[in-house]
Amino acid sequence: MTTGGSDDGSSSPPSASTGDGGSESTGDVPDVVCPKTHDGVTSDGHPVVVCDELFADTPYVRPPVDSGSIVHAATDGHSIFIRGEDPRLLETEELAVMGLDIDGTVELRRYGYAIYRVTLDDTDRVTASVPAILVPDAAFFGFLAGRAAEGVISHHAPDPDDPAFEYEVEPTLPVRVRFTTVADGDADPAIEPLIKETLAVVVENAEAPVLGSTGQCLPALTAAGAENPFDGADLSTLVAERVPSMHAPGDNEFVLSGAAPLNHMTPAWIVLPHQLLLADATIVFPEADFSPHGNPLAMPRLRLTAVDGGGGDCTP
Repeated sequence: MTTGGSDDGSSSPPSASTGDGGSESTGDVPDVVCPKTHDGVTSDGHPVVVCDELFADTPYVRPPVDSGSIVHAATDGHSIFIRGEDPRLLETEELAVMGLDIDGTVELRRYGYAIYRVTLDDTDRVTASVPAILVPDAAFFGFLAGRAAEGVISHHAPDPDDPAFEYEVEPTLPVRVRFTTVADGDADPAIEPLIKETLAVVVENAEAPVLGSTGQCLPALTAAGAENPFDGADLSTLVAERVPSMHAPGDNEFVLSGAAPLNHMTPAWIVLPHQLLLADATIVFPEADFSPHGNPLAMPRLRLTAVDGGGGDCTP
């Protein structure tokens, strides 16, 4: 649910100009939100600019200069991020204004893609909010596509004394994955005119050794025999996706799924719109434990860190 009228932040969205022209009468250069954009309309009728490509340096998205009580801002479901200000928690009334207080509202998913035009009162509290700029999954995935990650995954080692434990609790088996191409996913009215997109994931040492980023030769997972956590699995369908508000507002997850036994998630790797507004943003993918999304006793543990270098054949 979003609110607003002609004097409360619901005016026309910023221009979708790509920056290759200016005003013929004044010579002014129009606002360039992103290097490549197009106009769109949300499922609930709000005109928006869609960023097809981000700037190569920070800030990655550049809304027009804020004016008076109307500013551009983003949220992670709990806090509001306004350019030039410290983030703060949204108050109960503000959550209601931004549509973040009721399960099932479009904003519970849209905030993971949106930069809003919000109106503030004289105490700087949000009184109106409309989506102004949308950023597709592909742009967020651009920070990770083509990169690799390394870490460890659990051996498949059922405990004979407690069959409920199918995998070792502390992962020790080396694994290397590469994030490759973006593909269209399912339509979702909450993020129209965008559609969901996924990022393909390849397990590089699934069947053959691979050179790690440190120069170490990582053995093939098949060398673990019956303890291979992917034994018999079709890994061609493994993907990553971004899931804002997975279980509740603010529960934002980067998810690996689509190939048994992986359905794992971490909040540490999801890039969100507020990071695109920051002039000093540093987007990294640190060491993170990916939590099983299901019965933790029947799923492997996974720990990954994004790396540079490595890849290619090697001999253990």
